[in-house]
Amino acid sequence: MAEDNNIQPEDKVVDGKTLRIRILTDSHKLKALGLDTLDLDLDPMPAEVWQRIEEAVRRTSMGDGEAMGQLAATLRPTAPGAAMVLYSGAAKRGDVKSMVDLGIMLNERGRVDEASRWWTRAAVAGNPGAIFALGTLAAKKHPRKARKFYKKAAELGHAQAMDKLAILLWRAHRRRAARHWFEQAVRSGRPIAMHNYGMFLRRRDRQRAIDFWRQAGDKGYVLSMEALARELEDESPDEAKHWSRRVAENSSSQ
Repeated sequence: MAEDNNIQPEDKVVDGKTLRIRILTDSHKLKALGLDTLDLDLDPMPAEVWQRIEEAVRRTSMGDGEAMGQLAATLRPTAPGAAMVLYSGAAKRGDVKSMVDLGIMLNERGRVDEASRWWTRAAVAGNPGAIFALGTLAAKKHPRKARKFYKKAAELGHAQAMDKLAILLWRAHRRRAARHWFEQAVRSGRPIAMHNYGMFLRRRDRQRAIDFWRQAGDKGYVLSMEALARELEDESPDEAKHWSRRVAENSSSQ
């Protein structure tokens, strides 16, 4: 018999913003996942979200690991417990992205060993995000080990790993290698990478450092704004004041 996996909202709204939805289903798989009722902080529920959930529920009920991961990602902001169960089910079915996301959720809850095991499985499958995560775990106590993880993830195109690797190489006084990875990192357009490269360049190529801080500042990166306000105070007081105002505006808006 075909299963009924339609999703419908209950009539009431909880606390003015939380919609309680009930998944109308005879699917034992979904019930085992605890997905017969969910509370979602989405009011009103956008139609496209309903469509994504309905499709993912349908595929999840058939044991589709990738769909479980997609449903978990949709539910994670508002139903993290259900998302974690779904990520676990998807990861056990071999969905590599879910292994990474499950590891993140486990790590956030202090379950570091479990997170590491899932990231290791995903890393073996070649996922750069998992490799980067393992590097982050190793960074405090084992910087050389972290450097190896970051290098592998960076070589696979992970922009954050490029930046982290460059910083570790800089600290190890390997400036040529650090410069190479900083150059790669800033191509991602991430303002933190631009800021860090500016710090690296400051003593040997001050003007280029300022240029990178300007780019990062234009993207709203406060540390670069602060650096520009200090660095330009004597030679370009008007611009220094501009960046100081930007810092103050950013602080007042938070």
